Amino acid sequence: GADIAAVPHALVFVKNSSVVEVDLDSSQSNPSSIGLLSEVRSGSTVETELLFAIVDVYGQVIRTNSDSSAFLRVDPDRTRDEFAKIETASRQAINGIFNFQNATTIGTPGQSIQVQVTSETLQLTTTAELQINFRLCEAGEILTRTKICRICGDNLDPSSPREELITKQYSLDTNDNACSSCPDNAYCWGGNQIGPQAGYWRVSTDSSKIIRCPNSD
Repeated sequence: GADIAAVPHALVFVKNSSVVEVDLDSSQSNPSSIGLLSEVRSGSTVETELLFAIVDVYGQVIRTNSDSSAFLRVDPDRTRDEFAKIETASRQAINGIFNFQNATTIGTPGQSIQVQVTSETLQLTTTAELQINFRLCEAGEILTRTKICRICGDNLDPSSPREELITKQYSLDTNDNACSSCPDNAYCWGGNQIGPQAGYWRVSTDSSKIIRCPNSD
């Protein structure tokens, strides 16, 4: 008969890179719908490993494949979000595994998008429904026109001298459409993080009002 072992047959989501075989007939190991990521900030990079294996017809991971390429993209047939986009999404296989960690995912906050993994070199596309769920923007973030939850002061270098933090931006209200300049007599660490300079105090954690201490001692 035909030699079909080690011939790419499918791209399958896997939870760890050491897997050697998956049961293609099991709905538990190869479900029709997979919640890949949840509570994602639109515009953020994937912080965890997001792995897809090249398997043969027997479900064996083809470990000898380290030259095929694939990319993570929005599934055009299952997604209606016009702002949905995946950036830096092309990957090369390593020992039969594609890892899409650090890809940037964008979608309307509060909604979900469907994505797929496609390899033109292998002529394969994932068949399962792969879903990414975006959370709403939080305090310290503003919603841009392209539906990204941008963190105010996201260019902040944590090692910056405290004096430089005076010029950083912040936001306290999730309805803000622009970041605000750091208040006078305060330090801003980015997002919704504000602290008073020496000799001043902050009215409350949800206020940007900074007041001079009545007793500077």
